[in-house]
Amino acid sequence: MKKKIITISVIALFSTILWISVSLSGIYITTLELPVKFIDLPRNYSLGSSSIDKVFIQVKGPGWAIAKYNLGGGYNFYISVR
Repeated sequence: MKKKIITISVIALFSTILWISVSLSGIYITTLELPVKFIDLPRNYSLGSSSIDKVFIQVKGPGWAIAKYNLGGGYNFYISVR
């Protein structure tokens, strides 16, 4: 009985991993919320205020690439002030 439970668990785990792999191979569209960062600020200048702190961008791509952005975090939306 114990051997059957282990076998069924391994098959279920393998099936789940295979299903996730096939599902993430498709093309998806999602919206990402990214914080705004300003770059290329000239010398002796400072940023007084910003009208927005975050932007929402819509991206389309393979599920694996989108999952990387959603799970990885730490991405910013850079705006050059020049």
